[in-house]
Amino acid sequence: MNAGLCGYAVDTGIGQMTKAMLRCLPFDKFLHVYEPSVGWGDDPGTVASWRYSVKRDWPSAPVVDGFLDGLDVVVCVERCWPAAFFAHAKARGIRTVLIVMPEWFHPTREWGKSADVLISHARAGYDHLVKLGCRSRAVYTPIPLDIESLPFTQRQRANRFLFVNGYGGINARSGSGEIFDALAMRPGLVDVCSQKQIALPRGTRMIAPCATPADVYANADVMVRPSRHEGLGLTVLEAMASGCAVLTTNGLPMREFIQECYGPRASEFLLAVANSDMISPAGVPWHHYIVEPASIVDKVDQWRGKDIASESVMGREYIESVHGESAWNDLWRIIGYGN
Repeated sequence: MNAGLCGYAVDTGIGQMTKAMLRCLPFDKFLHVYEPSVGWGDDPGTVASWRYSVKRDWPSAPVVDGFLDGLDVVVCVERCWPAAFFAHAKARGIRTVLIVMPEWFHPTREWGKSADVLISHARAGYDHLVKLGCRSRAVYTPIPLDIESLPFTQRQRANRFLFVNGYGGINARSGSGEIFDALAMRPGLVDVCSQKQIALPRGTRMIAPCATPADVYANADVMVRPSRHEGLGLTVLEAMASGCAVLTTNGLPMREFIQECYGPRASEFLLAVANSDMISPAGVPWHHYIVEPASIVDKVDQWRGKDIASESVMGREYIESVHGESAWNDLWRIIGYGN
């Protein structure tokens, strides 16, 4: 099977996923997409690659033909660039696979309706696809992580609490507003690492932007992530892989991973939701949660100074068993065969 991957290679969540797929799966070609708000990112250097800028309506013929020639399957993460790319591939008899971010997926959009296979990396996302009438094309498989890029260090005590803002996303989806409210209640409650400039409450310790996810989590014993919504919740899983305990929103898909990891103790790691509603960035409703800031303060207080050696190991073992090598093998099989 000759396979091509299309996407960003930047240090966003989707960009990190794309780069991990290039490192861990035997793709033959990469269509390296430029988007002005995030830039080019890294040249993967491991496979034959072509570059395409979304500033243009359509890649030039040499780019399209050079990338698609000889391929059996094309994979995109979240969406394809440009929108008609999947339809163009299908016209050449090439199988099309979309790894879905549910909050951005719409079944009638060109790249949504042209995908032969829709992969969800969360059960909540799979259920969402079924509700949208996509059961025949939808497949659930756990998110695979490049574990070698996330070295494990066992934490002993919960002394360093870190909020990771990332690039922020729509509606401050990382939960920065709730974190800032909690910091107003308790200055210095958590440290903050942000990949973009944000104004922090006075007295908050700022962690400088880090080169890799591993560098981010090296600053924490406990990762605090009151996400308003997530398509995958990659930050939760990366933190677990690195050895951090995780406090996150009692909502889907975040709760899904907490329950799988911590089992009957899951409630100890879930932040109370003050209210929830549905958002529709792609025109289809998706879950949106607002965490109660007082719950952030209470949970951090409950965990501060505690022995978390067992929780640290528990997280890594969960990642290795569910999101490690077996997950990569399953993903590759689905890309090739769809089941």
